Amino acid sequence: MNRLKEYDVLFENLKSGIHLYRYTIDETFFDVFSSHLKGSGSLFTVVLEINKQETLMQMDFDIKGAMKLTCDHCNEEADFNLSLKETLVVKFANETSEESADVKTIARNAGIFNVAQDIFDFIEINIPMRYIHGQDQEGQSNCGLELEKFLKKQQPKKSVGSGNTQWDELKKIKFDNK
Repeated sequence: MNRLKEYDVLFENLKSGIHLYRYTIDETFFDVFSSHLKGSGSLFTVVLEINKQETLMQMDFDIKGAMKLTCDHCNEEADFNLSLKETLVVKFANETSEESADVKTIARNAGIFNVAQDIFDFIEINIPMRYIHGQDQEGQSNCGLELEKFLKKQQPKKSVGSGNTQWDELKKIKFDNK
């Protein structure tokens, strides 16, 4: 996890009060984590505001950016914009534990808290399981029009008339019954 060293918060050196951190996240950030997210074309800005107190740190994450996702309808890549705010409370105690998703307890003498996994989790949980292009301002789908044209050409033509012409042709065959 040496590649994530820049996400270390050295809290033992922080004085009580508010501290700001800024991070820029690109696709190399997502390569560190084993996940279905590839992060291609990703660019996020993270503003982390830490309110350090004697017994805890309140971390407010403001994450904005976009990443390329594959549309499940037309299989083309499209930008997915994301803007979210999350809060994490980190309590100081004698030993490390995790109370819930938004409350963690770390050893007071640890001195360092890495926020990379938390940033990744906040982004990952806000990515939809199934992604389909949105609609433009006129209400039209943004999905790949070329694929839709191709699929429409592949649909069988409906015959006009009394029935299915394929069966009508077969009925004309005469068999000799001996």
